[in-house]
Amino acid sequence: MTGTSVDFQVISAVSNNLVNEVMDRAMQQVLEDLGGVPFDAADRAYAEAIRATLSPTDLEAPWRVVAQEPTAAPLCDWIVPLRPGGDKMIGSTDVSDVTWAVPTTEVLVACHAIGTPGHSWQLTAQGKSAAAHKGMTHAASAMALLAERLLTDAELLAAAQAEHARRLARTPYTSPPARRSCPAAGAAPRLSRAPSEPPQAAISRSRSHSRAAAARICASSKAV
Repeated sequence: MTGTSVDFQVISAVSNNLVNEVMDRAMQQVLEDLGGVPFDAADRAYAEAIRATLSPTDLEAPWRVVAQEPTAAPLCDWIVPLRPGGDKMIGSTDVSDVTWAVPTTEVLVACHAIGTPGHSWQLTAQGKSAAAHKGMTHAASAMALLAERLLTDAELLAAAQAEHARRLARTPYTSPPARRSCPAAGAAPRLSRAPSEPPQAAISRSRSHSRAAAARICASSKAV
């Protein structure tokens, strides 16, 4: 309708995580050895106050992820089994590209009330709570202990490296932006309306281009 021209270029993206079962099992063992985060009565009382502001959907969501029946527990102070088989947790992180360079694992430790949605005021409100600091300290202890085990157990380290090498041999790493052809800088715009083209036709064509562009961009989040 306005005759506006649009062009785009994908200049950055992130890969999917390259799983390392050896590292994941080692971290799981560390967590089981450490036990749950040592929350106290004050931590639970604050978590209950936060949970009172959450919706039923919020409160149920974490239980679907861990494939467990919901309880009234305000904080997770137990160890969840490795890959419990529940709903997938979806997010984005540039650590994913690091996993293609070196064997990597991740650890999730409770720092807020069960049911707290990400990017919410409730999450922000708990960021400086005693429970959050206990959870972060627990996570740091887990990472340090796993690092110690990797440095002192040559067989464990070799097994993690061997698995990483096998996975890379099957699927070599390429940087996400390099997987697609991007328009050269200064290229002619691809979405424009000819003087004789009806405005509605231009809008329809623009939407089709937008859907195609979204499909291309979304493809960057799929497995390599």
